[in-house]
Amino acid sequence: MTITEIQQKILTDDAFVLEEVKKLQYLYGLKDEIRYELSRHPDDYSESVAEHVYSMHIVSDYFLKLEDSDNQMNHLAIKTMITWHDMDELETGDKISWKKTPDDIANELTAWKSAVVKIPEILQTDVSILVEQYENKQTSEACFVKAVDKLEPLLHLFTPKGKKWIADSGLTFSLSEKVKVQHIKPFPFMNRFMVVLHSEMLKQGHFPR
Repeated sequence: MTITEIQQKILTDDAFVLEEVKKLQYLYGLKDEIRYELSRHPDDYSESVAEHVYSMHIVSDYFLKLEDSDNQMNHLAIKTMITWHDMDELETGDKISWKKTPDDIANELTAWKSAVVKIPEILQTDVSILVEQYENKQTSEACFVKAVDKLEPLLHLFTPKGKKWIADSGLTFSLSEKVKVQHIKPFPFMNRFMVVLHSEMLKQGHFPR
């Protein structure tokens, strides 16, 4: 199929979207392949920040072909921004988005500055520019990365293990929408995936009623 045909299928065919999700999730399988002949317990659904970053690269590669088929955005800047966007968590640790306090959010906006001075000097200027753009959504590239950051967890959680995590964590449909819609909605194909995934997750009882 051409990009145009795929775009049309995404916008009109829920089943096609869900099949595309499965194909993206196949690539997520590398997160479960533990190196050095070590292993992760089958019931362990933990995910490192680095694994999330890897998933974002997969998701961004897919959606850049759909959302920016005429190459108006700087794709290299997007890839580099994804690599570095969560570096504040080196200082703060990861916090669940809907549980963040105003202080947590304010701290995120400055914590990356504490982290960036600890990395090699040769990287500091470029990383600082991209992370500041991301945190403040200053560019179209930053807005795209923010949308990917919000969509990607839905693909991660659309599994039986994800369903259990949702139940244990207290995530509701309204909370999921609250943290995602404003960032994803400007991108029609990512938005379509969000809508279809939310709908299917409601049908399958992922979210408490």
